[in-house]
Amino acid sequence: HMDSDCIDGTLMPAVDDPSPDGFTWDEARDLLRPVVGHERAVGMQVTIYDPTADPDGKAGRALAEFLAGVLR
Repeated sequence: HMDSDCIDGTLMPAVDDPSPDGFTWDEARDLLRPVVGHERAVGMQVTIYDPTADPDGKAGRALAEFLAGVLR
């Protein structure tokens, strides 16, 4: 499980409660890759992304690119 608001609010503003000192995309990727790559990992839930706070879709695209990088 990952709440999108764990990412720094300047990078991921489209959440309910942006975190001013959250993880960078690289830091979050480095934390999640070993977890999702573990043999006992069977799924992943990502929450808190708020599309109504993302009128141009930029944050959503960044989140999708991040997840693709984590799951490679």
